[in-house]
Amino acid sequence: MSKFDDFNNNFNDNEIKKAIRKGKRKSLIRNTIIALVISAITIILAIVINNIVYIKSSNEVMNKIDVNIESTVPTGYVSKSNYTQGFLGGRVDYTVSKKVGDRVVHLDTKSEFYGINKPLTGYGFQYADSTDSEWNRISTWEDGYRKMLFFHPNINYKKYPNDLSTINNISDDKIIEMAISLDKGYSKDELADIAFDMRNINTKWIWLDTFSQAQMNEFKEEVKSNNPKSCGIIESQVRGINYNYNNGNIYSGITDINGIYNSWLEYLRDGNENNIISEINKKLYEQLIKDGKDNASNVKILGFIVEGTKEELNELINKPYIKASTLGVAIDSLY
Repeated sequence: MSKFDDFNNNFNDNEIKKAIRKGKRKSLIRNTIIALVISAITIILAIVINNIVYIKSSNEVMNKIDVNIESTVPTGYVSKSNYTQGFLGGRVDYTVSKKVGDRVVHLDTKSEFYGINKPLTGYGFQYADSTDSEWNRISTWEDGYRKMLFFHPNINYKKYPNDLSTINNISDDKIIEMAISLDKGYSKDELADIAFDMRNINTKWIWLDTFSQAQMNEFKEEVKSNNPKSCGIIESQVRGINYNYNNGNIYSGITDINGIYNSWLEYLRDGNENNIISEINKKLYEQLIKDGKDNASNVKILGFIVEGTKEELNELINKPYIKASTLGVAIDSLY
């Protein structure tokens, strides 16, 4: 083999090695670019999917919270909500409030987790929501306001509170919220005389007899088993309809109760504007229809939530149709 042949062989070997190295570099660059593109697409898809899940699940959970609060807190609503987004899930912190007089009163702060991947949570310590008083146990909201008690006329309680008799101990400038339990269940038509008597009182909410027989049996057993001062039905267990008509004048708006009740039934059946139906409302609607309470004429009115100054509420003292009265929020007027 000549030197020329050796040179050509060496040249060809070097060219081949260079071509191989060049091909490897191109392949590495191409594979890196492909990997980066795939990673970017994956990240973008993950972000898009996460946002879709977040928006959908956060809207759903907030709608359900709204429905449940309106169902279990008479005159209550969600006044504030803050969202914390995670991956395929998150947490919403919200404030439960009600309006008393011209002021918004914050009652409680709660959290709810939602989504496919709900954040892990631990257990914390929570103080009992009760205080000592003449009544052995008075439940309170987180912000310290009292939860009202109601007393069903078909249950023989061993003791009935009469907070109306104590309102003169409250200062003149306070707006007072009060739960009124009637001496019996009244139909809409039977309520005319009482409504006339309460025409100067601001009625905010109407308590309806929506309890099943099983619930009534539980309440009766509670009365038998417990201290008489710890009985009564907590406000989160009673159901009724908001009354926002005629400046709270129940007498001038008594004919409106049919329409209000029918709208409430539709709300229980169909949910809110976003078609969210809570399990609580679904069961209640089915129970009401089963019991024949498909219109306002077939359901008894058991009481009210009223509010006013002590001068206004003094009109209710010693009324024979009031079996029990319990104080709720008492707050200074804003103006």
